[in-house]
Amino acid sequence: MPRPNAQTTAVAANRQKSTPQTPVVGPSHMGCFRELTPAEFDPRKEMLVVVVHHPHALAEFKGFAGVVAVENCQELESYLKSLDAVPPLGLVCADGETSARMAIRLSQQGRTVSHLAGGLAEWRGYSQQAH
Repeated sequence: MPRPNAQTTAVAANRQKSTPQTPVVGPSHMGCFRELTPAEFDPRKEMLVVVVHHPHALAEFKGFAGVVAVENCQELESYLKSLDAVPPLGLVCADGETSARMAIRLSQQGRTVSHLAGGLAEWRGYSQQAH
């Protein structure tokens, strides 16, 4: 079993703070991440939005601290290595499935990760209702 570090301690603290609206998903051996609703996927939060497989959707996330499009987890990991400091990540894909799988992998590496439940489909429906 790996020794706890500051990041795993933060993950454990996040687990204790979770609410029914923002469940922490995954048993500890899988890594933990937050599954956010579109209402919780807030541009005021300091997160890097990662759009998976849909670069045309970047414009839908104006106002967030940063937005990047990637095709896969390896491409994202390379991008993150180029940053001085890695902010919390908010993953988005078409339906939430791919972003959830990526969230598991990244959280196992100690990253602070959330993913948008329902993906772009839910985001677009919420955005239309909000405007």
